[in-house]
Amino acid sequence: MNKKLTWVAFNSSFDFAYMVKLLQSETDLPLCKYEFLKKCNLYFPNFYDVKQLEISTGSLAEQAIKSDIKWVGNSH
Repeated sequence: MNKKLTWVAFNSSFDFAYMVKLLQSETDLPLCKYEFLKKCNLYFPNFYDVKQLEISTGSLAEQAIKSDIKWVGNSH
């Protein structure tokens, strides 16, 4: 819920679904993609799934290098 924080992930639909399910009081996730994205925007106002942006193909590290994105921390 920190609007200053930007979440950047790669192929992260299941990750965000897990986090949304943990954060919401309801037990079930929304049934449609539109409602799910509304929930994601509520909890993670600034988030990007690099794979969905279709900047390029390849791994997350390759896309970060091509997009001149600063890498913080160790890769796994």
